[in-house]
Amino acid sequence: MDALEAGVKIALKSNATLTLLHVVEELQPETISVTGETGHASIEDLRYQAALIRESKQKLEDLAVSVRRTWDDNDTFQINSVIRLGNPFHKLEQIIDEQSTDLVVMGENLPSGLEHFFVRSHAEKVVRKISCPVLTVRQGIKIGDFKKIVFATSMSEEEHAIAPMVAELQILFGAEVNLLRVNTPEDFQRDRSVKDYMKVFALNAGIKNPTLHIFNEVSVSEGIQFFASEIKADLVVMATHGRSGVAQLFSSSIAEEVVMISNVPVLTLKV
Repeated sequence: MDALEAGVKIALKSNATLTLLHVVEELQPETISVTGETGHASIEDLRYQAALIRESKQKLEDLAVSVRRTWDDNDTFQINSVIRLGNPFHKLEQIIDEQSTDLVVMGENLPSGLEHFFVRSHAEKVVRKISCPVLTVRQGIKIGDFKKIVFATSMSEEEHAIAPMVAELQILFGAEVNLLRVNTPEDFQRDRSVKDYMKVFALNAGIKNPTLHIFNEVSVSEGIQFFASEIKADLVVMATHGRSGVAQLFSSSIAEEVVMISNVPVLTLKV
């Protein structure tokens, strides 16, 4: 529900349409028994799937009604509920294309053990591959009004693609923007060079009166988390990179790490 609250607040502020999406995973057309024999899904399985779709549709519609009652303070707020059958990630991509979605808001739990591995893999896939901005909100995080934003920069040219979004959020929420560069032993930059870069970057992006910060830490992801907690930030914004194949196995995205450990919502954009 924390992610839903964030989505509603952004939709109301920006006069946008909010779509509630739930995907019921489709039964495999063929099943494999413990003895290795293949067979089609049974009639009972198909009936169960149909009943699950009906139940999920009703719950989603009830949720949409509840949101309207709780949050609808004007007649222009539009909220839709959509049920899809199939692979959750692929259906999310499909909805984004169909509706020209501007933002995906995703909830995140932090289970442990083997379950944590699979949940983490799913979250990382969305952050890494979805083409539009993704806002990830961990369960239990209190949602503010995004008045204090941390924009974590690696000082790369690719990040210019995400800068206009930060400027837009600043205007939308009347927010304070904190530009952050984390220095690590492996990637150290002089204060003067960093601040000169940040000033030009903010000016070109249209970010007004940013506060410039350099934070020293052993890893970038931990530096972002500690700094955001230290200043009581409402939102962390950063770029991420799509990867595949062997590069995916041996290169860990800082943005994905921050999504998993951050105590505040994280907004990412694949560049």
